[in-house]
Amino acid sequence: MDGVNGPGRIGQASKLQSGKTVIQHFYDAHYTGAAAAQTFPTKWETLKDKIDDERPVVWRDAITEFYHNLSGIPDDTGRVGTENYPWRIQGENMDLVGYTPYVVNPFETASNFTTIITTSNTTAGTASTHINFPTGKYDIAVNYYDVIGGI
Repeated sequence: MDGVNGPGRIGQASKLQSGKTVIQHFYDAHYTGAAAAQTFPTKWETLKDKIDDERPVVWRDAITEFYHNLSGIPDDTGRVGTENYPWRIQGENMDLVGYTPYVVNPFETASNFTTIITTSNTTAGTASTHINFPTGKYDIAVNYYDVIGGI
């Protein structure tokens, strides 16, 4: 997309009164929102054992990546886009057994426009990788999204 829409609509590359583009406003608002969500420890405490600490980051990245994929317009500060997540390992880049990469439709609903799916409904799959990061102690998060009927 080129950020231009039909009559009476504002394109994603259009400038707002703030001087930001529409898409930059979305990016900034979602980063600000995720940061604000992380400042509510008292409220989060009431959800203990119901929601994990990383959920705001997953939400932020999913929303901003969706708009980045949809518009093709980069974040002015370089936060958005899979190329800006050096610690992230995408499923389609892993060693796959019983899985195959699959281009999603609509494309903007997945990072790198791709997911992995099992090769048949009766096949179990394994996705593995070798970590090439410096030796150290890390907190890790494994995130995935199921489809209807998934486990």
